[in-house]
Amino acid sequence: MLDADHLLKPISDGNACGDALDYDLSFLELEIASHGKPHQQIGDSIATEEAPNWTEVWRLGLDLSARTKDLRVGILLTRSALSQFGFPGLSQGLELLAAYVELYWSELHPRPDPEDDGDQTVRLNALASLCDLSGILAEIRQVPLTASRQFGTFTLRDWAGALRSQSAEVDRSTIELAFTDTDPLQLEQISTGLDASLAAATDLDASVRRHVASDEAVRFDPLIVLLTQAKDLVDVHRKRAQPAAAASSLPDSSKAPYPEVIRNRDDVVEILGRICHWYQVNEPASPLSALLERAQRLVSKDFMALVKELAPEGVAQYRSIAGLAVDEGT
Repeated sequence: MLDADHLLKPISDGNACGDALDYDLSFLELEIASHGKPHQQIGDSIATEEAPNWTEVWRLGLDLSARTKDLRVGILLTRSALSQFGFPGLSQGLELLAAYVELYWSELHPRPDPEDDGDQTVRLNALASLCDLSGILAEIRQVPLTASRQFGTFTLRDWAGALRSQSAEVDRSTIELAFTDTDPLQLEQISTGLDASLAAATDLDASVRRHVASDEAVRFDPLIVLLTQAKDLVDVHRKRAQPAAAASSLPDSSKAPYPEVIRNRDDVVEILGRICHWYQVNEPASPLSALLERAQRLVSKDFMALVKELAPEGVAQYRSIAGLAVDEGT
């Protein structure tokens, strides 16, 4: 990931932040790679949308950062780190930006026009991109928060959609199950990355306010609030997993990952048991755990046993219709 110690070294003794590279070919290539390509239709030809090339952004950003200290380059490196390394990458990028502001504000690029009497708008506009709804905030919403073999990966965007609409592609209960099936250690790592990102965003906010009047400074509230929402969501499920593991009375084999394919009745019983256990631990008042336990008992029964279990009054009628002898025990 980012080598902050290396990137924070002065570019040279007499020019700590290097030269402005706005018209350098690598800078132009960096901007192109970070934009991707929108969906386009020209006549009968359709060009599909292309996401930003974050691998190329990473390469170009590191190359430029060896020659200049520029907020715009640092922000694109931060977005690339988020895309490639998740929240640990985001935290390192934000920490780098906070250090840039704290250590090099007077020389940091982009520099104010000397004729504008020190107006910091050009820098503040660059920093404001950290609160861009269609940029880094959208990218944070799409970072996976779960890693379940059975239920898949889900994001903050998926969770918000499930809460907002009953017709969402994925319902809340499925996402809840995905959290339950995610390795607690992985949830811990995600939470740690979010915590570090929050701390770095707060440090960046404080650093900017030390150099710019409060009424002019960028407000990083959208970024901080979004990271807080993601951390709260992960932590709620991470903490639920701890008592669930302690209270579990299922055999050790039940703690193995779900099978990728349901192969037989035993797999069905195992999955029903885990879902039932989740309800017993997390929603003990729900009647579903009792219904699921009953469903488990029914898995191995034949047709007549199912009829006896579900509708015992219909057994005699079924035998009569089928021309079978009446079972005296019914």
